[in-house]
Amino acid sequence: ASADPISIDTAVYDVLQKDQKLHTQPHNATNHKIINHNDYKFDSVAANFLFHCLHGGDDATELAVSNISKHLVHPTRGVFFGSTILGHELEEKQQRQQQEKQSEPSETESDGHALLVAAAWETHDLYNQWGIFGNRNDSYQGLERALKRHFQHVEIWKVGYCAVWKARLPNTETEQS
Repeated sequence: ASADPISIDTAVYDVLQKDQKLHTQPHNATNHKIINHNDYKFDSVAANFLFHCLHGGDDATELAVSNISKHLVHPTRGVFFGSTILGHELEEKQQRQQQEKQSEPSETESDGHALLVAAAWETHDLYNQWGIFGNRNDSYQGLERALKRHFQHVEIWKVGYCAVWKARLPNTETEQS
């Protein structure tokens, strides 16, 4: 079996290109027809644990959501759903913990929870240094704003330091501007 001809880097590049038409090679190597995704709209589009890998903070998320709503989600029956790690919230938590350690130890969190937060912070920090993540400035408010700008029906909630969402009905008025 051969690898998919589209790499993640290419897919991310395509999604971030404003008003870029998204193209992909079919999996069948004998069929050389290029599929123009602007001719197709999908009933279900997922972005699970993807946006925190984009570099550029809330601006990159806004652009990705805009392009997904314009080019991929069916206008009447499509659903865009996903999840992402909110780096901004982790950064704020780390800063608060540093300040608390300088004043006096906090007894509001259990030792187990504090260890989990420390492990999450270390992973987040290391992955951002390596360039795997680009989410230091990704915020819940920025994601919510992007989704509500580009979709008429949005449900979004936080689970720990992650955001989870589903959005329906691309906002065609916003998409034309």
